[in-house]
Amino acid sequence: MDVKIVDDKVVVTHPNFKTTYTITRGPEGYGMWSIQVDLGKVPEKLKGGFTSSKGALQSLSKHLFHSKPSATVRRDVNAEERKERNKVNASKLQSEDGK
Repeated sequence: MDVKIVDDKVVVTHPNFKTTYTITRGPEGYGMWSIQVDLGKVPEKLKGGFTSSKGALQSLSKHLFHSKPSATVRRDVNAEERKERNKVNASKLQSEDGK
């Protein structure tokens, strides 16, 4: 999990998800903190207000720890593994043809 603090915002990325989570203050600039995502919807567990950025980050960390990789991430990993297998298989075929 990669956590960056930028201009009173906490930006979190995780390798299991393509989305970026942002923890920001409410629209009035003080009071409650909320979690926003750049892609898709905010999970139900993370909706609502938090009294501190630390509390929001703890809830987000707990959610990310217990979540499985997203379908998009699994698809990309499988595609990369398939590509590597095809390279290995192609090199084996070339070496067998040369014998």
